[in-house]
Amino acid sequence: MIGAAFRVMWISLIRDRAALTMAFVLPTVIFVIFAAIFSGAIGDRIRIHLGLADLAGTATTERLMKALEADPSLRVTRLPERDLP
Repeated sequence: MIGAAFRVMWISLIRDRAALTMAFVLPTVIFVIFAAIFSGAIGDRIRIHLGLADLAGTATTERLMKALEADPSLRVTRLPERDLP
């Protein structure tokens, strides 16, 4: 019974070209596109650009900003308050 159901579904898939494309070709194409996009990140560190403004000016926020600046995966730029809207 399971074999017959599988056979019917397989024949239906083979006859439907759009479903066949969506099932086998489209995932391969999407994989290739994403592999090309993210291939530059292999072996290199991805550095996230982060802009920080210390509006509170407390010791806690200063410690937080120093901890973020010490993280090698972040590229931190301190923003002066006068540049903020």
